[in-house]
Amino acid sequence: MSIVSVSVALHDVDRIERRGIGVVFRGIITIGALYEYLRRGIVRYSPRYQRGFRTTEDLPESEFDKLFLINDERLQIDPMRARAIAVKYLKGWLFTSHVTWNVRVPDGYDGHAYDSKKRTANLEGDLTVPDTGHRHLAYFMLVLWHEHPEEIPEKVNVDGTIVTEDEILEMLKDFDPKHEQVFVEAFALPAREEGRLYDEFNSDGKAPSNAVAMDLNPDKTPSRRFVSRLMDKSDVLSRSEVETRRNTIGNVSRKLITTPTMEAAMRPLNDKLAKLENAKDGRYNDLVDFYSEFFKEWSHYFKPWQPKTKAEDRHKLREKSFALSNIMIHPLFRLAYDLWADYDSRKVDWHADNLWKQAVNKLAGKTTAEDGKVYPVMARANPDWQSRIMVKSLQSDGTTTWTLSSTRQTRESAYLYLLDIAELAHLSATKSTKRSKISTPTG
Repeated sequence: MSIVSVSVALHDVDRIERRGIGVVFRGIITIGALYEYLRRGIVRYSPRYQRGFRTTEDLPESEFDKLFLINDERLQIDPMRARAIAVKYLKGWLFTSHVTWNVRVPDGYDGHAYDSKKRTANLEGDLTVPDTGHRHLAYFMLVLWHEHPEEIPEKVNVDGTIVTEDEILEMLKDFDPKHEQVFVEAFALPAREEGRLYDEFNSDGKAPSNAVAMDLNPDKTPSRRFVSRLMDKSDVLSRSEVETRRNTIGNVSRKLITTPTMEAAMRPLNDKLAKLENAKDGRYNDLVDFYSEFFKEWSHYFKPWQPKTKAEDRHKLREKSFALSNIMIHPLFRLAYDLWADYDSRKVDWHADNLWKQAVNKLAGKTTAEDGKVYPVMARANPDWQSRIMVKSLQSDGTTTWTLSSTRQTRESAYLYLLDIAELAHLSATKSTKRSKISTPTG
């Protein structure tokens, strides 16, 4: 086990020589020891070469060159994120097993005292955190909670799921900071090199696409879990019909929609989904069933939604209608939830009531637009979509044109419009009228 003393000595470590970088040490310490190094200021955080400060005020340059304790509230380290990491560790969900240090090499220092037989290294200089700042704070919090339970927060949001103080207390019962360990990767670089190290670790890595991330970890959040359950249940939105590995639908793809689109539409409902999951009273399964039936009903009116439809037919529908557009998934998914929640609150069995089917029928029908002409509601030619999901944009020649815009504001406007058409305005606390639109530039 690696032990770091005040004199910055590493024990039981392996050493490698990196081209152009110098030596890198890797050892093991207990989480309890890491807490002590952080608490006593042996390991400190450098705002200059890491994330900086949280404040928006102008600070003297000298402040950035100081070293701070990891739990200093002025630092640009999100305590909420650190809490979530700490709870993930207690739940056994945290795969990353290392933290990163740098032992700053003073100018003119030309060697490192490393004893290969004793596997010890003695390095001169300040010990800093050039990366993994949130993980450092998470481990610090774990021991703090263990020793001072009154410091445990009332609740922690972990990927959309709320974990309570009592649950954390229960998990801490078998947490032993004197025996649970982490790897330490320690560099020996001048201070100015820490910025390059931080940039490489945080900027050069490529995150997976949203679709791949969901496919690899479908249980991470309530919205991901719901989408996964829905694909298992629904014929219309089955895995064979939905794009699960890409964020977009290709020109020759016959896939209906993408999993990131569905997940993004469900994400605002994370808290409600988590409560339904925890209730374990069958209502969550009923919600999944309702979504499945809702989009089955939708596919009766818009045939390209039906399973095994050819790519050409789906692309044709996209060209002339919003019935199969990404932006319409958001208000449709929200409407489905609000319809189900209305039934649930009234204790009415939606299987035996046709109100929701009537709503789908109206959305798939026609409307008299503000220009006095009749259009299919979902038609791209329907001028009622202007100033809702179509906004004016200024062209290079000074003229304006209508372009599709998918923002929180335009999706909200589309949702209110659907409520009006379906005569379901009572489902929203927001006043809904057909004439309510977002403001757009006039050019």
